[in-house]
Amino acid sequence: MAAIWKYPLQVTDWQEVRMPPGKPLCVQMQGDQLCMWAEVVPHGMESTRQVRIYGTGHTMDPVGSGSYVGTVQIGELVFHVYVD
Repeated sequence: MAAIWKYPLQVTDWQEVRMPPGKPLCVQMQGDQLCMWAEVVPHGMESTRQVRIYGTGHTMDPVGSGSYVGTVQIGELVFHVYVD
């Protein structure tokens, strides 16, 4: 059985998130916190996922180095989130 879990994220270029098998669904601000929601198998073996956050106009890793999860606006800044 699946569940949707929330993962708070830092606004940084790169970070790791431990999560059970599943797929990221979206990113949004919840109050002042950037969060990612993912559909996961709660009792599955956790693995480390790479999260990359790019500001609009910033250099990115090669295309195909992660799945696009979403775009979020924080004040006047716009960030795009990818998960490997």
